[in-house]
Amino acid sequence: MNEENKIITCFRCGCEITSANQTVEHIIPMACAGRLKSKKLLCRKCNSFFGEKFDSELAEQTNDLVNLLLIKREKGTPPPIKAHTSTGEDYRIYGGKVEKAHPEFKLDKAANKLSVEANNDEKMRLLLKQLKRRIPTIDVDEILNGATRQKSYMQEHLIINSKVGGNGVFKSITKISIEYFLLKRGDKKFVKHLIPYLDGTAEQEIVWMHYPDEAIYDPEITEVSNIIRLIGNPQEKILYAYIELFNVHNFIVKLNDEYDGFKMDETYIFDLLGIKEVVKHIFGKRFFSRMIVCFANLYTASYQMSQ
Repeated sequence: MNEENKIITCFRCGCEITSANQTVEHIIPMACAGRLKSKKLLCRKCNSFFGEKFDSELAEQTNDLVNLLLIKREKGTPPPIKAHTSTGEDYRIYGGKVEKAHPEFKLDKAANKLSVEANNDEKMRLLLKQLKRRIPTIDVDEILNGATRQKSYMQEHLIINSKVGGNGVFKSITKISIEYFLLKRGDKKFVKHLIPYLDGTAEQEIVWMHYPDEAIYDPEITEVSNIIRLIGNPQEKILYAYIELFNVHNFIVKLNDEYDGFKMDETYIFDLLGIKEVVKHIFGKRFFSRMIVCFANLYTASYQMSQ
């Protein structure tokens, strides 16, 4: 069949993808600053299902990096990071700014004085309007004109509770690997056994966080990147992916350990600060050897744990 006339189907449900149900699928979620995308992977319904089911979990757990590194997403802005001081004061961090999460009201009954502290004029006006409902005599404009505006500096360290991992995140990482494999013309038959895992109807131990002593990829000094490394080796009967997000969180995904398809050796690197794809010859035979040893160690550990 001519490639142009080939029927394109959703890799999850198998329905034909048409103009009516077509959707843009970001292979690395857009919330994680992903830019690699395709309209030939998922129908709209399945795209929404995966997004709500587990991609949102990966987005939430990596939101702190997107904020702190001032990474621009293709659309929208990331939600603020929740932070707090050792004394329990709540703050929000976003767009390089730090502000108190809640306004402060201080009432001095002896002096019959109420003071209000807000992060900016807009929020102060909103607070005063809300307060005016309870105290009609308040003159909002008069208070704003007489308000003191000053820069404040943090006197304490901010504490951010951050974690990465869990079932939802591992499923999202698996989906990234599957979609990159399919984008590179991999055959769906080699990954179809993973759909029940993504759907939550079957458990599989196929994803591991990987933090080696020696960095696998060394970015440029001004670079923060997302990386996908895909290896399909029919001689070793292995199809696997290495995923690196923000050069911080690393994952290994075993897609198939009975692989007999064509040999694959694909790398995708995208600089999130420079907003450009990086073309580098990396991850040679040494990388493959390391991953084979890593898989052997993981299998041994899993076997020992099951005994």
